[in-house]
Formats: sequence, structure tokens, C-alpha cells
Amino acid sequence: MSDRIRRLLNSEKSKLSESTPTNIGIELKGNMKPFNDPNIIDIVSQEDIFNKEREDSKKYRIYGNVRLITTNELSEANIFDWDFLFDGNPALTPNNWLIQVLTPIRNDSTVLIHPRMDPNSSSPSSSKPASYGIPFIRTVQTTNDDRAKLGVDFYMKHKLEVGDYFFINSRRGGFHQVESLGNKDGENLDKSVITTTKLGLNAPLSVGGTIKKVIGVSEADIEYLNPITATHVDLLVTGGTNYNVITSVGHGLNNGDFIQIKSEINNFNGLFKVLVMDLDKFYFESNKPTTPLTNTTFRRLDGTPCEYYVRKFEVISTNDYETFETAFANTIYPKTITNNLGVANKVYSFQFNKDININGIYSNRNGKPTQLYLGFIKRAGQNTHDWSNVTSDWAENFNNTQDDNYILETISQRVSNGVGTIEKQNYGDEYYGDFVEFNRLTLEETTISEPIHRFNPISNNNNGYYFKPFKKLQIRVYSNNIGEAASQDNVINLPTDTITYPDGTRVWKDILSVGYYEGSNGVDYPFLNNSHYFYSNNIIYMRVQKPKFTNGTNRPLIEQEDFKVGDIQC
Repeated sequence: MSDRIRRLLNSEKSKLSESTPTNIGIELKGNMKPFNDPNIIDIVSQEDIFNKEREDSKKYRIYGNVRLITTNELSEANIFDWDFLFDGNPALTPNNWLIQVLTPIRNDSTVLIHPRMDPNSSSPSSSKPASYGIPFIRTVQTTNDDRAKLGVDFYMKHKLEVGDYFFINSRRGGFHQVESLGNKDGENLDKSVITTTKLGLNAPLSVGGTIKKVIGVSEADIEYLNPITATHVDLLVTGGTNYNVITSVGHGLNNGDFIQIKSEINNFNGLFKVLVMDLDKFYFESNKPTTPLTNTTFRRLDGTPCEYYVRKFEVISTNDYETFETAFANTIYPKTITNNLGVANKVYSFQFNKDININGIYSNRNGKPTQLYLGFIKRAGQNTHDWSNVTSDWAENFNNTQDDNYILETISQRVSNGVGTIEKQNYGDEYYGDFVEFNRLTLEETTISEPIHRFNPISNNNNGYYFKPFKKLQIRVYSNNIGEAASQDNVINLPTDTITYPDGTRVWKDILSVGYYEGSNGVDYPFLNNSHYFYSNNIIYMRVQKPKFTNGTNRPLIEQEDFKVGDIQC
């Protein structure tokens, strides 16, 4: 057997390295002869080997702590109704909660975003597919004179900043720039904006609609300059999707271009991404499914609208994990005065017994995963308190989630005389994740709304509890810099989530290695035995669903999410 060996040099960055050479002693002088030991294959840096192994490893060992905080005011549940322990002997079944590891795996632009009723209207707001954009309640005037400017009140947190442009798909259709955050009273900074758009007296306003944020808006976009007239518009229905097919000789569009389209007769005005059929025809997904457009014009946008969709979260773990109370588990925070049970203040540790292997898993944009999620899934049933079904809805609907006509999905079914079902506990099962915004120019994905899970005591089914079940684990981060290659450039090893623009230009963001930082942008965590060790400290705020307050009718008022009774900030 050969005695040829590979010897490693100590890394100067390792805190365990000896201060003197221990592997190979070489006196570095200019008159040295070449080192020629037949037993040595090569000399490598231990740090280089470590970094390569860490970069190549797809295994994660997930562990951490979780603490639940609640006022407990709707029930006589005791501390054991909130714990994260297992039941049975041996303890094999999650008692009240199931902890899962999930990954965002795909986009779904068809999921309906269904905000509740407008407080100034007796009609429910209509649901819109996620692809339509962020829903708003109404447009408003800031004053009652000729100095009035257009304001917009949203259901969801708009995530807009001063100076941003957005496009309204409604009677106030067109581009508007954010002048200030909040309403005319300086309130609701995250759910209202005032624009630079000046209104005349008695200007028409809108009740309900959607907006899309647009990056790089030009004056030509705002003024709708030099539109092209469509010579013919057909309605195409295929695969359950409605499209408008436009005929226009020499339209000059490429696949993936964005256009604004108007049809005055059909009161149609919107932004769309096009697919080109030939030099004279293109089509786009239609939100006028029954009537072909007439007297239609369009123009290619200089700006880039954001795209909107709902991410799905896929289960990639099993129930093979352990939970236990930690030492010194009680918090320093006092109990609330709501009742003598107060805060469920024990701390529980958990660890998954098997590595989470992300090899072969791709993100919702078909790239390498940068995020995992921990799902804390509440079980229904009688163990020991009698809980209702656990259902899912959007965070903005926290006060009306008991309406089964609007729920996204059922998380756990109540079972008489036992614990509730675990509907999604197998590898590959999917939950509705978050409602997000993505822009192809900035390559940034922003969460607009998160889901909440809701349940109530059977003895009090008008009001209940709700919480946010998914906690993000940022395992990698994208670089702040955007790479770019022209269509004619020969570039190899491009990321799988590279974006190709209509002119053939390719853009992407590299994923930073673990331990490498661009300023403050980066992540670092332990790596040992070919596995990443990822620890997270989690707090679940179990909020009370308030009673419905009305304005003299049976319609609920819009309220800001809060957590006032027994609030604890950690």
C-alpha cells in the first residue's frame, strides 16, 4: 500500500492553530532548493479546504428555542395547553404544536387576495388574483378645494417610499408619485399615502382597486406619449386563462416587454407583460374575460412594473425532532393582570434529529435557496382545552378570519375527544406562504403580506386567537451588486435564476458565501462535520382577535394590528 499522504498547513485564521509550525518545517531562504519529498502529493491550506467544504455542503442541522406569549384572556386554558412538548409514552406525537422546516418552492399568481369590506360601503370588496397587485380601499381627496391632492388608503402595508411611482388600475388609472406617507392627518404611515397628483374640485374617486409599483418611470410613461393603435383585438380562452390578442402591424415589441393599454369604450386601463406571436400580433392575460376590447391603444413602457404572486412553502422535514423545557425557562417579565394564568412564559428548546438536506431544492425563482422557514403549526382538538379548527388567512384580515368563506386553507381539523388532525405533515406538503412583490430591474423580492393562523375556544366562537406561524431562517444572502451580460457575451455558470430582458441582456445577483460580508450584508454560522448548524430564537405572539366594532351598521371598521393587553417586548 502506498504511503503517500496529503499534509495540511495550519490556517492563520483558526483560533485553535498552534503558534509554531507543526506539520512541515521549511526554512524560507532565497538559496533553497526545490522541495522534493515523494511522500507529499500537494500542500494545501486548511482554510481553503474548510471554505470549500462549507460552500459545497447542503446539509443543515436546525435547532433553537421557542417561547409563546399570550394574555390567555379568552379561555381558562392552562400552561399545558400552550406547550411545545410531545405526548404519549414513548413521546412520539406533537401535543399542541408541530414544528416543521419549509422552503419557498414556487409562485402562484392566481391565488385570490380577498380583503374584507370597505367600511364606507355595504358591498364586500371583490377578490383579485395576486398578479393584479396590492389592493387598496379607496382613493381620497386631501382637502375640499382646488389645492386637493390624491390620497390612497390601503388594506395591506403598501411598502412604498417617498418618491416611488405606482400605477392605479381603476377610474383614477395612471401613474402617481408618492409625496408623503400617511393620510392627511399624518396617521397610518404604512397603509396610506398622499401623491403629488393634483385634483380638481369634485374629482372622480375610486372605491377599491389595485396598484403596481413601477421602477424607472419616464415622462413619456406618465403622459402616455405616442401610443400605437390596435387594428384588431380578439379574445382567446385557453387552459382556463383569458387572453387578449392584439393585431398591430409592426408593433415593435419583444417577449417580456411591459405595455400600458387603454380602451376608452371598455373603461380598460392597465399594465401587462406581453408574449409575441409574430411581427404583427402579441397577446397578454386579460382581466376583461367576456368582452373583446375596442378602440384600443398601447405603448411600450420605459419603466418596469413589479410583479406580484403568492409563494408556496413546502415541508422538507419529518416529525423526527425533540422538544424539552430549557433550564431557567421562565422569563423575567411579570404576568399580566388579565387573569391569574397570564403569560405562557416557559421557554422550550427543539432540535431536529436528521439533517435538512437542500440538495436538489430550488427557490421559488428557480435559484439556489437563500431562505428556509420554521413553521409552528397549532393543533385543534381537546388536549386539554377544546380548540376549534385552525385556519389560514392574510394578516390584514385578523379581525374577520372566522368567516370560512374567505379562509385560504384549513390547517388542523377539530376532532371530538382528541387532538386535532395534522393536515400537512409529510415531505412535499404545501402551505400558502406570503404575498410578495418582485421587480426585474432591481432583482428584489419584498414581502407585502404574511399569512396568519386563527382558532378559537369552542366555548367562544365569535372571537379567537391569531398568530404568524412562519419564521424566516436566512441561510444565505444575495450580493447587493447586479451582474450583467449582453446577449452576445459568452458567459458560463450563470445562476439558474438569471433574468433575461426582452433585448437579450442577462442580469443576476450572486449568492454570497457563508462567512463573507459586503459591508453588513452577509451571514455566518458554525460548520462542523460537513453540516451547517443553524440556531434560531423564536417568539410567538398569540394575539387576541378583537370583537367586531361597527359604525352603526353591521360592517367591521378597519383597524391597525396591535397587541396592547399584556404587551411584552422582547
